[in-house]
Amino acid sequence: TYANAGQALPPKQTKQFELGAKLQSGAMTHTVSAYQIRRPSFVTNSSNALVDDGEQRLRGLEWSMYGQVMQTLSLLGGVTHIQSAQRNTGRDTYGVPELRARIGLDWQTPVAGLKVGGRVIYTGAQWADSNNRLRVPAWHRLDLNASYSTKFGATPVRFNTSVENVGDKNYWIGMFGDGFVMPGAPRTVKVSATVSF
Repeated sequence: TYANAGQALPPKQTKQFELGAKLQSGAMTHTVSAYQIRRPSFVTNSSNALVDDGEQRLRGLEWSMYGQVMQTLSLLGGVTHIQSAQRNTGRDTYGVPELRARIGLDWQTPVAGLKVGGRVIYTGAQWADSNNRLRVPAWHRLDLNASYSTKFGATPVRFNTSVENVGDKNYWIGMFGDGFVMPGAPRTVKVSATVSF
């Protein structure tokens, strides 16, 4: 649908600098990193043509943690904060939420082989287009999972089940081009088995 449909654009070149640190405290590990990404900005201009127009700059700070909170309880989580800008226009970069967070817990139950867990995911509001006219709202989601490990004879077998988007929320999960967004999946149940031999 672009006015210059079929035109070959130059390849994107991205430059990234990152500095990080890792701390291990008992059974928990924490990582902190700061980074900057510079990349060309492909935007839709006033003539409805997709063009290389300036530079995107993303500056981020990320903290993550993982490990055993207790002998039967493990934790995995993190928070990412990103400041983004199209340096030639002063607008924000589309498809880049300012804040993302997730936390997940897995519990090894007293029942041998049975593990249950869940995670909460949060993604902040973000622009869906390079002109910053359409804003996609923030969303959060709860996922639950369980697994049961056993043996059939000498063959280890693990049964897995998960429920993603437990609350059956409607949300936009991602941007795949200037002005194009994808809806998140509705409540989804998955069942599988893993056999080791």
